[in-house]
This record gives sequence, C-alpha cells and structure tokens, in this order.
Amino acid sequence: MPAVAPIPDELETMSGRQHYPAEVWDPDEEPESELPVPQGELLADKYTVDRMFASGGMGIVCLGRHVQLDQPVAIKFLRRTLSGRPSIVDRFLNEARALAALRSEHVVRVMDVGQLESGRPYLVMEHLDGIHLEALLERDGPLSIETALRYVLQVCEPLGEAHALGIVHRDIKPENLFLWSGGPNQDTVKVLDFGLAKQLGSSKALGVTGPQDSLGSPCYMSPEQITTPHLVDSRTDVWSLGVVLYRLLTGALPFDGDSLVEVLSHILNATPRRMSEVLPHLDGPLEAIVQRCLERDPDARYQTMAQLAEALNAYLAERSGSNPDLGRQSASASLGGRRSVGGANVPIPGVHSRWPVAAVALLLLFGAAVYQADRSGRIRLRNLTDGWLTPARIGADAPPLPLRSSYEPSLPPPRTSTLRAAPERDLASGDPSAEPAPEVPLSADEIARKQAIYNDYLKSQGLTRLPLDAPATSADTP
Repeated sequence: MPAVAPIPDELETMSGRQHYPAEVWDPDEEPESELPVPQGELLADKYTVDRMFASGGMGIVCLGRHVQLDQPVAIKFLRRTLSGRPSIVDRFLNEARALAALRSEHVVRVMDVGQLESGRPYLVMEHLDGIHLEALLERDGPLSIETALRYVLQVCEPLGEAHALGIVHRDIKPENLFLWSGGPNQDTVKVLDFGLAKQLGSSKALGVTGPQDSLGSPCYMSPEQITTPHLVDSRTDVWSLGVVLYRLLTGALPFDGDSLVEVLSHILNATPRRMSEVLPHLDGPLEAIVQRCLERDPDARYQTMAQLAEALNAYLAERSGSNPDLGRQSASASLGGRRSVGGANVPIPGVHSRWPVAAVALLLLFGAAVYQADRSGRIRLRNLTDGWLTPARIGADAPPLPLRSSYEPSLPPPRTSTLRAAPERDLASGDPSAEPAPEVPLSADEIARKQAIYNDYLKSQGLTRLPLDAPATSADTP
C-alpha cells in the first residue's frame, strides 16, 4: 500500500466549493450585488457598465459596452474586499499580462486594463456568446469521443503557446473552457481565466505565489499543486487537461469525494476509476492516453502539449481507419492546420493551408495589373514578347527580324491606280475647267504655209530637207 502523502494545513480551511486559498476567500463574505460603478456612467471615457452576470473567487464580471464602437464587452473587476491587497491586485493584473502575450484564437482577447479611483483594477475583454463546457455537460451529458477530442485539441494550442512563453495556466477546468458560438465552425473553444497564470522563471511571479498558496480547482489540481505549488511547471496543465478529458468523456471525475480533504487525499494516493468501467465501449488506447496525463510523477506524463496533441491525433487517425503512416497528417487535416509551438507542431482546428489560394490570387492580381498597364500604354505586351515568344531567325543565314517600334497594327499598302493624261484645257478662255474645243482639220493653204515656214527655218540653219521617199544613209544620219 503506498504511503499517504500529507495534506497541507492551509487547504483544510478552504471551502468545498471554492478553489482559491484561504487568504483570498472568506466563507462569510457576502456576494457582491452592486455594480462597481453606477449604471450608465462612463468608465475610462469609453465603457458603460450594464449589469453583472458572473462572479468568482477573485472577481466579478459585468456586461458593458464600448460607446464609441457600440460593441458589447465583458468587464472583469477584482472583488471590492480584495482590491486593497497588493499581492492579490498583482495576481489579478497578471491575467492581463498573460492574455496580452498570447496570439492564439483560442484565448479570450483583452482590450483594455485600468483601475477605478478607489484603486480597484478591472480588465476589459471581448464579449463571447456561448456556454462553458461544464454547463454543456450538465445540459447534454458526456460528449462523443470525436467532439471531446476536438475540444481538447483546441485547448492544446493556446496552452502550448503559453508554455512556450513560460506561462502556466494552473486552473484548467471545464468552467474555464468556453464554447464560443461565433467561431469559424460554430464550436470554437476559448481558454478563460488566466488570473492564476504563473510566469516560470519570474521572481515577481514567484513572489506572488508562495509555498502557502495552493491555487487551482481541487478536483483538477495536480499532486504537485497540492504539495509544492510554488514549484509547478507546464506539466501541471497536462494533468488538469487529462482530468478535463476524463470528465468530458464520462461525465464523472477521476478523483472525487464528499469533502475537500477527501478529494485531495484521493489525488495524492488513490488510483482513478478506470474509464472503461464507466464507458464499456471505450477502447484501450484512448484510456491509456488519459492515464498517462494522470501520472503522479510529472516525468511520466506527456512533457508538452504538443506530445499530447500528437497522441490524440494518432488515435483519431487509427480510429477512422487511416493509414498508420499517415495518421498524424489525416488527423490534423480533419481538425485543421498546424502551428509550431515550443518547437513542435500542434493542430489548430479551423485553420487550413491557404498557400494555393494565395498563389492564385497573386497571379490574378499580377495579370490584371499588366493588362491595365498595356491598356494605358505604359507597357506594350508585344514589345515584351517579341524575341522570346517568336523565333529570332527564320533560317540559318536569315537576318534577325526587326522588332516593331510600337504595338499599333501596320496600315495596309495603298491600292495602285492607273494614271491617265487629262485632256488639254482651253487656257485662253480663262476657265481651267472648260472643256477643250473640238479639233478642226487644216486646210491645204494652212498646210502649205506651215511647210514654207519649216523650210525657211531649215535654210537658216544650213540644212536641206530630204524628200520623204529618199533612202536614209549612214552619212545622212546625224
């Protein structure tokens, strides 16, 4: 029989329903019923507070509105009785620092942080419509294997990112896993309440969390959170997520009891009830995954969220009958893309590979830009394509084809026409457009007169007119 680990005295003072240490929670404290600021009054000149809709051990959450953007917001205030304790105020503001450091879509987004005039701090966060997983279990009962694993895989991604930054959540439970109805697939899980987050290696964070503080929800706390809470690391979130997976699948808890002390004693000493006893149809590989998360020795658990995600993906691939060699690829394809977290790939549900779409979009934009440039005359496509789309030489000795100087098509050659001599105009009449006078045959006297003039001209030049019928000789030819 294993030795029974002692339970710290501080935990015996905790309320059975409350998961914060005795220094924070006062069982006799009345729940706050009044708004921290009057309804309708501007907070930080930007927000109005409408009503209160949730409360916890450290704070209350009110529904508000960003007046400039006309958008609903959630405003979380530290409890009035705790606002005068510096260590608690620092722990409350640590939530804003932790959330601001994360970029995952599976964490609630912090929009603003501030303090009232009284010094009471508050966080302004995005408003989410939906239901947390504990309320979903109470309403619908245990989830199917595929749905439960899909939700847990979504939680692995932000926790893996937080662990890579040295942040440990320390309060993973179904109440802090919110099923947002406005997600891409209408079932996006967001991790809430990083108020207990611890920055590993930070002396400031170690000062906030001392050995006397056992932070977390009792049924989901790891053994080291009970015995040495100031020495916990990211593997405590692996334990808590294993308990969450156990509860999502079975509707029960692996470690439970009638009192806080009994619950903590079971966590430290008892063997959890086998899941197959609650769900006879549950197969061994999945139960082995949950059992490894619940190993009391942190070194025996999955060391990172990436390792847990890989194991769940491989199980889903085998369950769906996929090729074992392609197990991780098929599982990640069914749940979404992958993101590198802490040196390993963690599946991101709802995110798919987009590079083919982006490449096609870029090509279309480039083609449209070139077409527009060609239409405007800035670039001539034919000038660019001549020489590399058409052959530069026709034959072995043919000269290179000259490049066209412009894109404009060449004009067709002019049509040839026969030139005809225009008839002589009668210029004496002074009218160039007048038709010429009809030809009149010469009279014999006129012919004789012109021949006499021609003969006189020959005589003056020392020439003799030959008879028309005389044979020509070489000497007679000029």
